[in-house]
Amino acid sequence: MKSAQGRTEIIANDLSEIGLINDDEKIWLQNLCLYLDKELFTIRLTDKSDDEPVIEFRHGRWYAGRYVGEIQYMGRTLRITPRYESSFHRWISTIWGVRMIQSKGSYRNANMWLWELIARIWGEQLIRGAKHGLPYTRMEETLKAPSLRGRMKVMETALEIGKGTNRLASLSKSKVVHPDIAYILSNGYRRIKKELGHRNAHNWLSDRGREIIGLLLQSEGCRSYKTIYKIPKIKYTPILESYRPVVDLTLRILQQKSFGFSSNGVQEVTGTLLDMAEIWELYVYHLLRNALAGIEVIHTGRVREAVGNLFVNGNGKKIASLKPDFIIRMPSSKQVLAVVDAKYKHTFVTLSKPTGLERNDLYQIHAYMDAFSDQGYSAPGILVYPDENDAEVRRYQQGNPWFSSQLKSNLYFYGVNGELGEEDSDNGLTPSEEQFCMGVRELLVGNLRNGMWDE
Repeated sequence: MKSAQGRTEIIANDLSEIGLINDDEKIWLQNLCLYLDKELFTIRLTDKSDDEPVIEFRHGRWYAGRYVGEIQYMGRTLRITPRYESSFHRWISTIWGVRMIQSKGSYRNANMWLWELIARIWGEQLIRGAKHGLPYTRMEETLKAPSLRGRMKVMETALEIGKGTNRLASLSKSKVVHPDIAYILSNGYRRIKKELGHRNAHNWLSDRGREIIGLLLQSEGCRSYKTIYKIPKIKYTPILESYRPVVDLTLRILQQKSFGFSSNGVQEVTGTLLDMAEIWELYVYHLLRNALAGIEVIHTGRVREAVGNLFVNGNGKKIASLKPDFIIRMPSSKQVLAVVDAKYKHTFVTLSKPTGLERNDLYQIHAYMDAFSDQGYSAPGILVYPDENDAEVRRYQQGNPWFSSQLKSNLYFYGVNGELGEEDSDNGLTPSEEQFCMGVRELLVGNLRNGMWDE
């Protein structure tokens, strides 16, 4: 829709220029930047966070960063949709097993697309969490009855006898649904329904999911917290561990909120964002994990000890920790076989990137390769980018491997996309996915045969 001052809705792709039609839109976008704190609006899927902007001004133009979603401010909406829309569906399916309905232009015509995606991801994780049943735990409670039901509470029993009730007080452990997990998931369900306009749960939650949430709603009780930050940290037993992912996601959903700024009246910024770099990273992780049977693929955002360092002194003190996105290592010896970084960036030649690559990314992977190397052996590095027509990553992939004379090791480039064609492989992988997985397998097998690592 368009007004005399410009459009009420501005649409752009992530990692792309934002097309603005007049000075009013430019001023609006500039003011939005002043009040936009992305961490208040972003639903995080991992624990990573950095300083990448949602939108930025460079070379005289406005560009969208790697975030997708919608931001509303002063009666106008900025909607950022996935640049790699056709591949995006496959990334989601690979990570969470969620099948999104794909139709041309669907993102541009449906205001609810982002929350529909979040709802489906949440529903899938709820099902996985409940694979062994509801989140039961044992909780102590005091029972007062004619007979003992557990360990006697002497003082309370004496008081009961003194009152003439002849009841015995005992401490018993009862099997109940974990109250905090029920509270968190029930409120997450309500939040998603609210964002979807209370849309019928049949549209986004399976029969099993609706059954689970119905039981959790019944078990929620009267527990209440002023804010989600007051909820005690949950201690996950082996029985409850499967619920950790959906509880973590729900807490991130509940933490996402609008931000109000008062200046000559109330100016409110509202919205919801997802970091496409997180989705890309999780997608590459699942490709590696499925392709490398018998080999550990460590997602460093989840494993504290998977850290290298730039420097160490004679006393063993380390500084400048380094964490690539993934470490591939032997299960028994923990020897690092390769370091992998997933870069959600396009590789077109631009004024700021005359080679299509960012120099800092090359310095970074070089540091990772060095930090995770052993004496007499340097770990190879792998950089993975989204692939598309005319992307420079194709040229670098054709030139694999790229040798570092300083490290005496190789760097490999791969471009991956999720566009499945009619003649794609029987294993369900796209040609670029298959080349990537096969290339990594051949690298590891080749180095094992050459005796570079101990099997």
